[in-house]
Amino acid sequence: MSDDPFAEPSDSEATIIRPRPGGRGGGAAPSAAAAPAGPVVVPAVGASPLLAAAAPLLAAAVRIGASRGAPPDPEQLRRAMVEAVRDFEKRALATGLDTRSLRAARYALCATIDDMVLSTPWGSTSSWAAQSLTSIFHNEVSGGERFFDILEDMQKDLGRHSEVVELMYFCASLGFEGRYRVMPRGIAALTELRDSIYRTIRQRRGDFERDLSPRWKGLNLGYKPLAQVVPVWVLALATLGAACLIYVLFSFSLAGAAGVAYAELAALPPKGAIVVPRPAPVAPPPPPTEAAVVSPASPDLHKFLAPEIKAGQVAVFEDPQSITIRLINRQMFGSGSATLNPSYLPLLHKVGAALKTEPGDVIVNGYTDNQPIHTVQFPSNWQLSQSRAAAVAAVIRAELPASRRVRAVGKGDADPIATNATPAGREQNRRTEVVLLKTSNLP
Repeated sequence: MSDDPFAEPSDSEATIIRPRPGGRGGGAAPSAAAAPAGPVVVPAVGASPLLAAAAPLLAAAVRIGASRGAPPDPEQLRRAMVEAVRDFEKRALATGLDTRSLRAARYALCATIDDMVLSTPWGSTSSWAAQSLTSIFHNEVSGGERFFDILEDMQKDLGRHSEVVELMYFCASLGFEGRYRVMPRGIAALTELRDSIYRTIRQRRGDFERDLSPRWKGLNLGYKPLAQVVPVWVLALATLGAACLIYVLFSFSLAGAAGVAYAELAALPPKGAIVVPRPAPVAPPPPPTEAAVVSPASPDLHKFLAPEIKAGQVAVFEDPQSITIRLINRQMFGSGSATLNPSYLPLLHKVGAALKTEPGDVIVNGYTDNQPIHTVQFPSNWQLSQSRAAAVAAVIRAELPASRRVRAVGKGDADPIATNATPAGREQNRRTEVVLLKTSNLP
C-alpha cells in the first residue's frame, strides 16, 4: 500500500478484512429506539461550509450511536447512508472544496458511521460488516485505520485544510474511536488528542468573544405609560368592543338557558284556560209586557269571517269560556322576523271589527315551531313569539274601544297543534291566536 494517506487501494491489492472491536455475535437486541432509515437533516450551523454540508451525516451518526437496538431494516439504513454520502459530495463540491480535501472529508464521515454501526451488537451480524461505507467509497474494509493518519497529515497544512481538520474533530467528538477503542487507556489518549486539535483550531481562529450575547445590556429607556404609546381613543374603542362582545356572549348564553326555562314552564299543569267555577246567575224577573224592549243579537263571528275561513286564512273555535280566532301565519311574518306583512292588515282590521261588538277582553297568543333561533334581537323563540303577538295586538287594539283590554302573550313552541318533525307540521305550529274571553278575567 502507498505511503500517501490519501491514496486509494488499487484493485490488484488483496482485500484485508480485520475484525471490529466491540462487535458481538448472537441475535440483535430488540429495537427500542431504532436508528432512522435515512439521514436526519439538521440546520446548517457554524461558520464552516463543509460542516454545513456534512451536518445530515453527522446527525445520522449520533442517532445510530445513541440507539439501543437494531433498526427495523439494517440493509435499508445502509443504502440510505450510501445515498447520503453521495449527496454530501455534491454539497461539498458546491462549496468549492478541492478534490483532495473532499476525499479526506468523505473518508472521515464514512469511517465515523462505520465505526458507530460496527460497534453496536447488531452491526457485526448485518451486511454492513462486508459492505461498509469505506469499502464502497474507498475500497477499504480495514475499519478506518487511516483516519488518524489523514488527520495528522491535514494538520501539517492547516491553512489549506482547516475545514477538514475541524470536521474530523467533530467526528472524534461525536463518537468515532477507531484504534483507540481497544488500546489501553485509549479513551484518555483520544480525549487528549481531541483537546490538542481543539487548541490548534482555536489558535488559528483567534480568541472568541467573551460575551455570551452581543446585546446583553438592556436599553436605558424611560418608563412610558400605556396612554402615551397607544392613543386614548384606541383604548376606549377596544374597551367598548370588548364590552359589546361580552354582552353578546352573555346574551346568547342567557337566551339558551331561558329557552329551557320557558319550555319547563309551558309543561307545567294545568294546560289551557283556567275555569273558575261560579254559581249560575239568578234569572232576572220577566220584564213588564207593556215596556218590553228586545236587544239586537250580537253578530255571529262564524258568519262575519266566513270568507276568510273558507280561504283558509283563519279558523274559529268556541268553548264555554272563550272564542278563539286562529290566524294562519303562512306569509304573515318573514322567517325570524316580527314585522307584519302589509297584505295581512285588512284581515286583522276585519278581525278587530268583528270583536268590536263582542263583549269581553282579548288575549293575542303568538306561537312558533320548535326550530331554535339565536339572534341579537330574538335570543329565543319566546321573544320572537312575544314580538309577533304584540304586532298583531297593536292592529286589533286600534279597532276596539279604549275600555277594552288587549294583552299580547308569547308562547314560543308550546302547545303545538301538529308535529314539528315535518315542514308542513311546523308551518301549522307557526300561528297567532286571538282569544275572546266571554268573562273578563284579565289582570
